[in-house]
Amino acid sequence: MILRADLWIRPEAVEEIKAAREWYHSQNPAAALLFEHELEHALRILLTVPRAGRSLPRLRARTIAMYRFPFVIAYRLHRKVAGRDQIELVALAHGSREPGYWRRRGK
Repeated sequence: MILRADLWIRPEAVEEIKAAREWYHSQNPAAALLFEHELEHALRILLTVPRAGRSLPRLRARTIAMYRFPFVIAYRLHRKVAGRDQIELVALAHGSREPGYWRRRGK
């Protein structure tokens, strides 16, 4: 696998990832493990194909949905450095809670 991008995760997104992981672990440790694997899979996709997510031009952002969980990863692409895209992971957003709350992060 050739990684074509570098990843920076905003502190708010780190907290959202931790909260989701803890919630799934409190409900079912097997589900928490599946959540972690699926999150890692989605991040690998972004690092190998940075433009794989759905484009949201008005927000200058993209999203990629998690397959088995009700979350989307919101991210922004930034100028290339040394030929590599720079990905800013803006949020791990629950699909049915406060749509678009993350829009103002990092603008």
